[in-house]
Formats: sequence, structure tokens, C-alpha cells
Amino acid sequence: TPVPFSPDNDGLDDDISININVNDASGIKKWDLEIFDPENRPFRTYSGEGNPTDKIIWDGKSSKGELVYAAMDYPVKLSLEDKLGNISSISKQIPVDVLVVREGDILKIKIANIIFKKNSHELLADSPEVIEQNKYILNRVSELLNKYASYKITVEGHAVVTRWNDPVAAKIEEDTELKPLSEKRALTVLNYLTRLGVSSSRMDAKGMGGQKPLVPHSDLENRWKNRRVEFILWKE
Repeated sequence: TPVPFSPDNDGLDDDISININVNDASGIKKWDLEIFDPENRPFRTYSGEGNPTDKIIWDGKSSKGELVYAAMDYPVKLSLEDKLGNISSISKQIPVDVLVVREGDILKIKIANIIFKKNSHELLADSPEVIEQNKYILNRVSELLNKYASYKITVEGHAVVTRWNDPVAAKIEEDTELKPLSEKRALTVLNYLTRLGVSSSRMDAKGMGGQKPLVPHSDLENRWKNRRVEFILWKE
């Protein structure tokens, strides 16, 4: 608890409490609590010998200090071995809320899982699960944007450069595909938010293409982070 939690340093629900209750007749030899990122790679691990602590407080950061991504689920697995060698485990999901994070003089919301149709600016409408996910995220974003009513909003679309190993091809991809597509996706999100009650006079849209990657486009495991929509909140 709380679920979802929002580690955005605003003093509300910034930490999550993971409560652990273990019973074993022979006693616990060792335990591991592993938190994984949305791609199921190790993100943060706690471990020890004997009975685990009753409660672990997690601040939403990885072992390297990376903050969780907004509106995504982080799998968590508790594994135990007792003194007779028996092994047991349980898995859960930790849902993260939409986060408003301060970066210098601006506030920023980064969302990596608003799902569009492939090579299209239209929101994916083929999967009921994805439709509900998009609705939940954009409704939550609209609530937060209206909470910060005195701020202007720039909706930025960001993309992944797939031809990163060829500078000439990458430039062509950027100019002819990624920038136009990311701008159209940003406009789709802007129009959706307008329908949810966010004033269009507060918002503008930009297509950033692959110009501002969070990780190198050559990082095949992590470059999903580059395909995102950002909401920049600023004051005139």
C-alpha cells in the first residue's frame, strides 16, 4: 500500500509499503524480494537470511537510482527457502500512478505506454484491454493537468530511431517518418485531452521524433523508453 503509488516527491504516496507475513515450521533459511521493470528485467532486489522483515519501504527507484516509469506495472516476486530446502514464491504487480516530476523550472509527465496503432497516429482500438489502459492513463493525465491550471502545456511526441547505425538513413527516417508521425500522435493526445475538458488554449503539440532519446537508440533492450509522450508544464 498505497496502490497505485506515485513517487514524484510531492509528499503524497511517494513510498510504497510491501508487507510480508511468512510462516514455516522449520524456519526460513534465506529470502529474496525482486522487483522487475515492465520488460521483466531486474530493477531492485532486497534479500537476507532468516525470516524476512515484516515490511519493506520502497521509494520507486532502481538499484542504480532510476525512477519508475509512470502508469506502468512493476512485477514483484518474493522467493523463500526454508531450512529443509523447500522453496516457495509468490508474485504480485505494483502499479505506478501518473507522475508529475519537477525538472528545473518545469514540471514534466512522461508516459511510455499510450498505445497507438503501428505506424499510425490513431490510438489502438483493436484490444479492449489496451483501450481501457489508454482511457485510464489519459483520464488521469487530464485530472492532473487541470489540477495545475495555471500552467501552459506542451504535448511532445517522441519516437525510436530504428536506423541508428546508418547516419544518412537515420536522418531520412527522422525527417520523413518520425517527426511527422510523432507530431500527429502528440496532436491526437492533445485533441483527446480537449474532449476530456483540458482547455485547448493551454496546449500546443510538438513532434520531437528521435531527437531526445532517454537511452541510446542502439540499446535494443531499453529503447522502448524513447517511444513516449511527454507533457511539459510551464509558465509564461
